[in-house]
Amino acid sequence: MIVLTETPDWKAVLTKLDHLERQNRRWRLVAMFSCALAALALFMVPAASQNDQESEVKAERFVLVDRSGKPRAILRTSDTSPQLTLLDENGRERVALSLGGLFLADAQGHVGTILGGAPPLLVFSDPNGQSVVMGVLVDGPRLKLGEEVELGALNGSEHGLAIRDVKGQPRAILAASTSGPTLTLSDENGVERAELAVVSQGPILGFADAKGQPLVGLGAAPDSTALVLQHANGRQGAVLSVAPSGVSSLMLANGYGNQSAWLHVPPQGKPVLALYDGLGGSRVLSAP
Repeated sequence: MIVLTETPDWKAVLTKLDHLERQNRRWRLVAMFSCALAALALFMVPAASQNDQESEVKAERFVLVDRSGKPRAILRTSDTSPQLTLLDENGRERVALSLGGLFLADAQGHVGTILGGAPPLLVFSDPNGQSVVMGVLVDGPRLKLGEEVELGALNGSEHGLAIRDVKGQPRAILAASTSGPTLTLSDENGVERAELAVVSQGPILGFADAKGQPLVGLGAAPDSTALVLQHANGRQGAVLSVAPSGVSSLMLANGYGNQSAWLHVPPQGKPVLALYDGLGGSRVLSAP
């Protein structure tokens, strides 16, 4: 048996135990915060490193494949332009996008649609070579249907519609210019043979021979309406005219352009016929 020689100081013991308990709680709180900070640092360091790695990726070519491993999209660069190409399940290029434009192809690889930017153009074509072209050129907008029909700026001063034959020769041109609208018809050699125009003096209809030499002209001007027939050398051969005053006249000339006969019919009075011999002499006949 153990015999206590003196009574312990229980109050001092309890005070000391309480002090040790508070000290242990402080150490546990410190340890808890230390572990939390260590864990946070552990998670933050790899995240920062991962962001640094993903900030920039460099390559000359990216290939996107499907589940079977076939390329379906290619992003690449060349010496002139970057390009994005989309492929079908058979490996044919169907869509291509570059700085030069957008190109769409069919299942056989024929490029049927082109959208370009310098100058702006939109092209539709079939495998047989037939095409539709819409664009804005230096001289203005233009629409071209195959090789036969062209609508828009025909030259520097005219805008209109041009119809060509299978050889590319212009056969009909409907145009509008500063001088007025015109309709021109040409033969298979491209020679203008007929023209209908409306100018400031009035409407004009003309016909030419195979060399383009005018032969017939019909016009309505403010001072008269006239039909003019010319020789192949360009000299007038006959002129039939009607004036607003009611005077009608017919002039006939030889191949040199010299007047040979002249018929004058006034609105009132007697008609007059004058005949010329070509040597300066004339004979005038009047109705009785």
